[in-house]
Amino acid sequence: MDFASTLIGAIAFASFIIPVVIINRGQKKRKENMVKSLQNIALEHNSQISLHEICGDFAIGLDPTLKMVFFFKKIRDQESAQFLDLKKIEKCTVVNSSRSFNNQKLVDRLDLRFLPVVKENKPVDFLLYDAEVNMQMNGQLITAEQWSKRINELIKSKH
Repeated sequence: MDFASTLIGAIAFASFIIPVVIINRGQKKRKENMVKSLQNIALEHNSQISLHEICGDFAIGLDPTLKMVFFFKKIRDQESAQFLDLKKIEKCTVVNSSRSFNNQKLVDRLDLRFLPVVKENKPVDFLLYDAEVNMQMNGQLITAEQWSKRINELIKSKH
């Protein structure tokens, strides 16, 4: 009886733990690949990322020495990469396109928008969240606000 109970307990425990371990390994590998992709974008532009963050399906990074920002996004099999020289940017803002529904605010789209110093140039957006692609936000709004602040501080710095 004790052996049977132990065996059933071990099987039940393994059936819960094994999927968690597999999911964690997959998430860790995905994050490592996103960081590598971000670093490759930086290397292509003779830059080095010293600060980065992964949030949902995107990664963002900074080279504060050269004042460059890098962005990588992967949705299913589609990848997109962007970079900007912050010396040509006046300001970074968070663009939150949302609507009200049943007294709740629903975010449809969330971007980091970079406004150029030269007004004739178009603003550049880094798409952080799109409700048509992702059904649920996973910290993108907080990440957007933090990175907007960080980038604006870097833009204003003299060095």
